[in-house]
Amino acid sequence: MLIIKHLKKALLVSSMCFPLFVCAQSAVKPNWYNLDLKTDGVFGISTEKAYTELLKDKKHVPVLVAVIDGGEDINHEDLKSVLWNNPGEIAGNNIDDDKNGFIDDVHGWSFIGSPTKGNVMFDNMEMVRLIKHQAPKYEGIDPSTLKKEDEAGYKNYLAMKAEREKLFEQHQKRLGVLTRFKTALSEIMATIKKENPAADDFKNYKPTSDTQSWVRKTMVNALAETDYAAFIKEEIDGPYERAWAQLNYHLNQHRFLNEAQIFHFV
Repeated sequence: MLIIKHLKKALLVSSMCFPLFVCAQSAVKPNWYNLDLKTDGVFGISTEKAYTELLKDKKHVPVLVAVIDGGEDINHEDLKSVLWNNPGEIAGNNIDDDKNGFIDDVHGWSFIGSPTKGNVMFDNMEMVRLIKHQAPKYEGIDPSTLKKEDEAGYKNYLAMKAEREKLFEQHQKRLGVLTRFKTALSEIMATIKKENPAADDFKNYKPTSDTQSWVRKTMVNALAETDYAAFIKEEIDGPYERAWAQLNYHLNQHRFLNEAQIFHFV
């Protein structure tokens, strides 16, 4: 958990966790995550509207925001200058200065990692952890043999399994779509031979398959609003990596946390 001193930064960074995958019919709008659905026609979080209407002429009051999530990059350019610093802790001395049970909790604490091995970069969803924990008791059991007090737990176990399978299938489909997109894009880029192509480069390309036609149309629309590198990072590579992580870690009930990649403990 990290504490952030300014609400605007927290909202902006949180919104980046939900990028919009742009299809052939629409293109990315710059700063879309701060825009408003009613005013701008974009599924942003209305940050700009909040500052021009809701917070206009109001006196600034510092706000502490607790981020309870899967972790934050404390070196991120939008976060490092506004992170809360624990006044009772001396960084790096390996001592629990404020006597709260956590050593060097300067900006907060990771309750899913450990001081020796660090944070886990990828982990299971809590639902998946519960499925794994309850599987020895409920998996493959004959429901007619259940004790009365276990019926509710068994019903909840089946519901969690169904939800996991639904989410797993959704991310499988998403990863499949993105994989086809990336493959066709690589084929097109091999012909264009430019590191940062523009919309006209894709307009002039002659597709050799339906998939290439789809990618070409998407890129022409997207590059009318943004540049190639930004689009690929935000709308292709980012969603691809997140879908991959969902399938291989977050929703994968056969992978244990100690097999996950870790990064330095904050």
